[in-house]
Amino acid sequence: STQSRSSAASDVYKRQPLAAGPSLVLAELVPKSEWSQKTRGSACPQGTQQIVRVTWSGGVRLPNRQDPGDTERKLYRVSVQGEQSGNQELVPFALADLGDGDNNHLLCLDTVTPAVAVSFPGGHLVDPNRDLNPDTHIVVTAAK
Repeated sequence: STQSRSSAASDVYKRQPLAAGPSLVLAELVPKSEWSQKTRGSACPQGTQQIVRVTWSGGVRLPNRQDPGDTERKLYRVSVQGEQSGNQELVPFALADLGDGDNNHLLCLDTVTPAVAVSFPGGHLVDPNRDLNPDTHIVVTAAK
């Protein structure tokens, strides 16, 4: 009957998980030779000692469709690993590559201690479908 097909379709729909929001898919060190290259987005300020480029699985914005800013910068956590100091978690002192509508951010660090991982908490950024990001964590790789 039509009603049982409709009910079955409704049950399937209820069991389908919602699409996952954007997550970090790449984190890489940006070589100093690339720091001065012109990009469409904003650049890291003077005082930057190290840059980590993070790439999200989709274009990311705030739920109000604005670009991320200082509040979101403070949510990023960069794990660094020093020979004497061991692992530490830092907040980037600046966030760059903004204003260009892509899925990359530059995490500007004021330390030369090697970055090894990046994390960002869930529920703050959305993809073009307006799906909120989950908690996301990724290991930093050397630039290619």
